[in-house]
Amino acid sequence: MSAKTFSIKTPPQVAAAAENWVQAPIKQAAAKPAKLTRFTVELDEELHHRMKLHCTQNRLTMSEFLRDVLNERFPQQSNPQQ
Repeated sequence: MSAKTFSIKTPPQVAAAAENWVQAPIKQAAAKPAKLTRFTVELDEELHHRMKLHCTQNRLTMSEFLRDVLNERFPQQSNPQQ
């Protein structure tokens, strides 16, 4: 029985990009993102609708929007007291 062989032709730019990725130095581990905690809140339908509309118009998720608002309202202090 004869063995069949086949070759896969990879475009040169794809092969070069793959080789560059493999040969790239390992990047320093990025700082771990803060641990996320689930936050549940009940809103009336009209407020929810206005918020969702605002987020859609500004290409934000509702979570991103709420994080921004809460960070503005409760800025991180440089020397938090525990």
